[in-house]
Amino acid sequence: MNKKWDVIIIGSGPAGSVCGYQLAKEKIKTLLIEKKKIPRDKICSGLVSKESQNALKKIGLRIPDAVCTRPKIGKGIKVQFYIGNNFFEMPEKFYNVWRRYFDFWLTLEANKMGVNVKDETKLIDIKKLNDDILIKVKTKDEITGKYKIEEYITKYLVGADGAASTVRKLIYPNFKRSIGIAYQEYWRGTIDLDPRYFYAFMDRELSAGYAFCNMKEDYLIIGVGALKGIDIKNFQNRFIRYLQDGWNLNLEKFIRREATVTTDIFSENPVFNHLHGEDNILLIGEAADLFNVMGEGIPSAIKSAINASEAIKENINNSKTDVIELYKEKNKKLVEKLEKNWEGFKKQYDQFSKI
Repeated sequence: MNKKWDVIIIGSGPAGSVCGYQLAKEKIKTLLIEKKKIPRDKICSGLVSKESQNALKKIGLRIPDAVCTRPKIGKGIKVQFYIGNNFFEMPEKFYNVWRRYFDFWLTLEANKMGVNVKDETKLIDIKKLNDDILIKVKTKDEITGKYKIEEYITKYLVGADGAASTVRKLIYPNFKRSIGIAYQEYWRGTIDLDPRYFYAFMDRELSAGYAFCNMKEDYLIIGVGALKGIDIKNFQNRFIRYLQDGWNLNLEKFIRREATVTTDIFSENPVFNHLHGEDNILLIGEAADLFNVMGEGIPSAIKSAINASEAIKENINNSKTDVIELYKEKNKKLVEKLEKNWEGFKKQYDQFSKI
């Protein structure tokens, strides 16, 4: 594999794959690095909103039926703000997907466009070399399966590696992010809820942020979120009892449990920093604190990826520009929308809770 690239992207989720796809369209030599074996699982509700669908359509990508699950089309989100309240409904049709296959599809599209993909490869270090960037990675040998250290050189580096971004840690060593945990369990069973909706429960008696329930194929997916360090399984057990009492939840067979690190949306007043990067190193998606108040990250991942790719393209064509400033300017509407989204939610919270 080549050791020198125009752009190296860390992370093969929607942000990284879309960014690579857009760069490869312009014949920009791009390497996409993923620490896990592709395809990999990703803990996520798997709701692809109209906003995400439209953003993908604009760049020529339409979600194939093969990545969708049952029910294929969801009707919206129902939120209960306090115990005993009726649900507040946010009607919006969404595609219901498994993230394993949705992300894999996007990575394949990037690969078909010309992006080189290297999985089972973990970023270790970043160093500036005058006008270039050197990265050190730990990668699994294709023949022996043993890990080895390799180095690559690039003009631009893009961090698309999520809430616990290694790229962000390396370029902002003094930045400390408040981290949350999303925990969920898969069960076979029954519940008196419409499977075409995603259900969120915001009362802090049930979780330290939000609890959620949705259905995919023959699975009931039940989970809670909390700041890292909180006894999350206690909240999960409490939430299950609430669903049993209120909606006749009947758990028949436990399938599996899983948890992942997320950005903190569980504090009373979470702080979003919207870090865009520095010195030709760009952060996109959740690595840049870009997601909405409900924790949905896919629309912001796609939009920031497109904006970053456009900034890089313009900077390549005009080296006198600053790629980070270009990217910030292109992201301005997205950031403003996310901030208003959160402010509006806080203002309306009491009103919603009385519905």
